Amino acid sequence: MFFETNNFSVCSISAFTLNWGTKIETSGIRPYHALSFRIKGNAKFITETDTITVKTGDIVFVPAFYNYTLDSGDEEVCVIHFSSNEKLPPKIKKFSPEAMGYYEKRFTELYNVWTKKQTGFEHECRSIFHKIVMHIERDFESNKINMGNSKIFHAIDYIHENFTAPDLTVAQLAKDSNMSETYFRKLFFKNCNTTPLEYINKLKLDYAIELLGSKYYTVNEVAEKCGFSSAYYFSAFIKRETGFPPSKFISKNI
Repeated sequence: MFFETNNFSVCSISAFTLNWGTKIETSGIRPYHALSFRIKGNAKFITETDTITVKTGDIVFVPAFYNYTLDSGDEEVCVIHFSSNEKLPPKIKKFSPEAMGYYEKRFTELYNVWTKKQTGFEHECRSIFHKIVMHIERDFESNKINMGNSKIFHAIDYIHENFTAPDLTVAQLAKDSNMSETYFRKLFFKNCNTTPLEYINKLKLDYAIELLGSKYYTVNEVAEKCGFSSAYYFSAFIKRETGFPPSKFISKNI
């Protein structure tokens, strides 16, 4: 994950467009995180331990209270300043997306909403920001997969859309990918560092715990929603994966 967390809330947010010529400047202490998109220009973020080179179209996250020196050329940048109570990456991170046009449009959209400050603009800014974060995470994860084998990428997409289907099997995924099951498992593990079944079970487990914790559904209903043929098999799955019965997650909401 780019932000190294599945979920984080934003306490405050603001947006700016910045233009400057060639310069070398020390950042100073800033009490907010920064997420920027480079509309044009190249730069180097220089820290005590590393140098991060960025170019047109790159997205950069800089954590709050982080010192660095910026060595830049002629640049135009759209930057979002935000605060969050969650723990985010402690160092500068760079992402080079393929869909640069999408991100330029979204960063600019957020900036325009923030600048106009119409009623409810803070909520709209947060909404756009979380869309940006969502796409960064999806694109970042897809880039980690060996795109020379796009069939694995498509298989993962299919898993996310169908992991609760009772008839979803690794054999089916391999067949749909035009591979033998053995080769599919090997390639999946190489790209994802986990087996296809473990990947599917993790999605099922997270979804099941979320439904149980909501207290809106019975164990039988959650079992059905997660694609299990009976509450018995569902309970055995939860116990095997967590060491607890489903009732533990309803009563304790852990």
